[in-house]
Amino acid sequence: MKRKGIKIGAVILSTMILCMSFTACTKTGEVNGPTDPEVTEQTGSEENTGDETVVSGNESGEATVGLETPAEEESDLLKPDENGKITVSTVQDLVNAIQPDVTVVIEPGVYNISNFLKTIPDLYEWNKSHKYVKVREQFDGREMVIQDAHGIHITSKSENYSDTELITEPRYVAVLYFNATDNVEISGLTMGHTDVGQCVGDVVDFKYCKDPKVDNCDFYGCGVYGIGCEDNTQNLYVSNTILRDCSQGPFSIINCKGEYIFTDCTFTGSGYGGVFYDYRDRSTIKFVRCTFGQNESNEWAYYDESLFEDCTLMEPTITPEDGYGDDEDYMELYEEVGEDGSVG
Repeated sequence: MKRKGIKIGAVILSTMILCMSFTACTKTGEVNGPTDPEVTEQTGSEENTGDETVVSGNESGEATVGLETPAEEESDLLKPDENGKITVSTVQDLVNAIQPDVTVVIEPGVYNISNFLKTIPDLYEWNKSHKYVKVREQFDGREMVIQDAHGIHITSKSENYSDTELITEPRYVAVLYFNATDNVEISGLTMGHTDVGQCVGDVVDFKYCKDPKVDNCDFYGCGVYGIGCEDNTQNLYVSNTILRDCSQGPFSIINCKGEYIFTDCTFTGSGYGGVFYDYRDRSTIKFVRCTFGQNESNEWAYYDESLFEDCTLMEPTITPEDGYGDDEDYMELYEEVGEDGSVG
């Protein structure tokens, strides 16, 4: 198949710009990481580890921005067995199991992360005792941030996403948020939000991460996107996964580099369908045997930055006269979609 790339619909782009503006005014405790997470600097008595600074509160429990809460002691950290595994059946144990180079095995059930985070009385003190997990206040609730837990694998005991689910109630937080954590693996899990939201709050976010992998999962809305990659994240490998019913689209890739490969995935039910991929980044994107729903197919026009192999798209229902793409883009799209919906 002739290689083509991607153009994002004007609606999606304008929505993202509006969301960024809105987020800046409403989110509390949001802090930005450095351009290069590998750089370490020291200013005065404060140490910059090169990771995103995640701070959740001062002594009164109020949100604080721009300071780091150092971990003093890991008294509650669970120990892995001889195979490097930790099996958990509560959110608290899940949190205490998070550390580098372990496999966290979750028993079947539904786990409400936000219910546990609500029970923490003093975020400042709590964050001091947890090196790999920080909790911060966001616009409508608390968010758990996993950082520096390189090589962690979070999976279900049955390896079947249908019986193990992680949920959160706040609409402006991710279910799982990874910061500066390399070689993350997530498998056999269903994840989503309990309520509908807008502008922020993906299902899973990766920032300053290298080589994250997602396999055999079901990520659903109201996440704005099923997967969000930002801020110099490098590479992403997603396989056998459903990204569905999110308010904007299945995934977002912004200011990243490397390769982003989706294999045997299904993208469906998005509110707008837009895949927010900034093709000007130092990244390439590839789809192998993937299926796109109606909205997801509508928002695709192609450039050389994307590659499709044996994929299935719905026939577009949005035409150039509606303000998306141009005549040439859509003529090419119609020509490439076969009678059975296959592309590539």
